[in-house]
Amino acid sequence: MQDDVLRLFFALGCPPELAEAIATWRSSLHLHGHPVFPVRL
Repeated sequence: MQDDVLRLFFALGCPPELAEAIATWRSSLHLHGHPVFPVRL
């Protein structure tokens, strides 16, 4: 990375109902890997 390039990351909270809906949708996709728990979204 160049010295004059800055990167910024920020996250917004996810309401519990939405996190559960995302987790349910994600489970329906039958993806490989370790899913993130809804409480961590």
